[in-house]
Amino acid sequence: MGARLVERTTRRLAPTQAGLRLAVRARQLIVDYAEATARVKRSRDAPLQGLLRTTAPTLFGRWHVTPLVVSFLDAHPGVRSS
Repeated sequence: MGARLVERTTRRLAPTQAGLRLAVRARQLIVDYAEATARVKRSRDAPLQGLLRTTAPTLFGRWHVTPLVVSFLDAHPGVRSS
């Protein structure tokens, strides 16, 4: 880092001014990170909504995609398909 963060002797360990400033800023970064991830989690917990479009070959879609889409739409009433 190019700065001394800790003064160390044989009997004592003490942060320097640069070390104290770094610790304060690092704590704030941790708080900011926690808030940002909490916001993402809250938005992830919001119900899904919007239009779902799928494309697949006809036979494959009927056999494999349609059952999945139907169960997904049942689980998420805010989503519609075209």
